[in-house]
Amino acid sequence: YREIWSHDSKYKRQMLLTEEGVLVVLDEFKPGKKAHGLVGGPVWHVPSPPICGDADGSTARWFDASLHHYPSITRAFTNKYGEADKRLFITFVSPLGSENGIQYQPKHWKNDDYAIFSKHSLHENKPLRWLTVMIPHDKNISVRKVAQSLKSTEKDGVYNIKMCISDKYWKKSKNIEILIDNLGNWNVKRKP
Repeated sequence: YREIWSHDSKYKRQMLLTEEGVLVVLDEFKPGKKAHGLVGGPVWHVPSPPICGDADGSTARWFDASLHHYPSITRAFTNKYGEADKRLFITFVSPLGSENGIQYQPKHWKNDDYAIFSKHSLHENKPLRWLTVMIPHDKNISVRKVAQSLKSTEKDGVYNIKMCISDKYWKKSKNIEILIDNLGNWNVKRKP
């Protein structure tokens, strides 16, 4: 994308969706002169109040939210896909000095929802990268178990995500390793 935040900035997003439903998103933003001093980063909207994990506010490492919108009468909630039984785990691998958080969004597209974000101050011609990992899981799976099963690291622009989760949506336990880099290369390895 071009002209995001300012006409002289560049933004690149890469997404990888695994067959298990894990979504990995790598965002790269190169601020231009006009974006210098602004604040930016990825924002994800969820329909219910999220749990903030391992810390509160700006240092939280992960978030977890029900996919069931409360109250359900404000949205055409049908539970057609079992949304009432699902939650979404979200974590970031953010640039050093980033702030993570939750913001209530009143009347966003006619419904209240919540924004989960990671943000950082922008400096001209200094690219920033954020990796977001989103894992859908059954509401009966402990979010702490999901958080503990996930390991994400970054070295020289290559992100490595390892996890092992078992629930009724994944049918059986799987060890998954995902590699993604800022050049568009990726690989998914699975072991039973």
